[in-house]
Amino acid sequence: MSRTLPPGVSSGGRAQVSGGLTGPKGRQLMSGMQWFLGTVLAVLYLVFIFTVGLMTFRKGHYVLGVLGIFVPLLWLIGAFLPDRGGGMTPEI
Repeated sequence: MSRTLPPGVSSGGRAQVSGGLTGPKGRQLMSGMQWFLGTVLAVLYLVFIFTVGLMTFRKGHYVLGVLGIFVPLLWLIGAFLPDRGGGMTPEI
């Protein structure tokens, strides 16, 4: 015979929801696709920091480099702009 619990009373365990992390009330916090997308975007952000972010600073566009931390599109703009002359780019 199965025992039913009154509404609002949990059995004390976490609810099993397939494909993601569940919270204390059994609600699904993140699905597998959200984990995948979050991981891909985090790796892409790190790649941007070490490539176009550093290129922006080397070309002397320091304001774009700092603001690019919050808006990475500015790193791309700073990386494609010509050298300001005060950066760390070696003259060839």
